[in-house]
Amino acid sequence: MNKCLFHCYESKTTLSIIFQKQLVTPTYLPMNSMYNNIKLVEGIYSPINSTDVLLSLIADKIKFHNLQILSSKNEDDPNVIHAKKRIAELKESRKLITNLIIHARDQNFHMKIDGTVNIELFKPA
Repeated sequence: MNKCLFHCYESKTTLSIIFQKQLVTPTYLPMNSMYNNIKLVEGIYSPINSTDVLLSLIADKIKFHNLQILSSKNEDDPNVIHAKKRIAELKESRKLITNLIIHARDQNFHMKIDGTVNIELFKPA
């Protein structure tokens, strides 16, 4: 099982996911598929590996929203307001995940993680 998702590249027909030092074979997607489910994380992890997987995903999302805020010139922009809200939510999720990992470590548990992203293609109004 790969440890950590770093980048995702896509073209018209392929989706390639790069994991830590390993390129996963591209998955060919149907051209007319309007709904896609992509499994990002699946497996059983030790607490230390769970930390790498989960907190890296959270950190990348926080970084993304921070860049949205920095690129905007207007504090009242709805995108900025949404980004600030998401950062707060993600920080709360990070606290919860950290507590779960600490509990798993202290109790000598492993963690089964199943993370799927649901993607719907649509044209904006």
